[in-house]
Amino acid sequence: MRRRGTPVNREALYEEVWTDAVTVVAPRYGLSDVGLVKICTKLGIPVPPRGYWAKVKAGRPTRKVPLKQDTLSEKETGGTASNGTRPIRGK
Repeated sequence: MRRRGTPVNREALYEEVWTDAVTVVAPRYGLSDVGLVKICTKLGIPVPPRGYWAKVKAGRPTRKVPLKQDTLSEKETGGTASNGTRPIRGK
């Protein structure tokens, strides 16, 4: 489990939410699934649509939405570290 306010790389978070369901990833950061989706939205990280994991489980074809280049400015996001990470603060 990660500590509160642990910096996370945008690309790493993208990979996490597309590897496991948001309801599985969120507790790792001490967040609710809704809170994690809000953070992903703010950072421009696409999350799997409704029904995505049911399709995966059923063996149906799915499409992973590509991560676009970060276009948010430091002012909008509260700043980034030199390595491109941002802190995620949980409960």
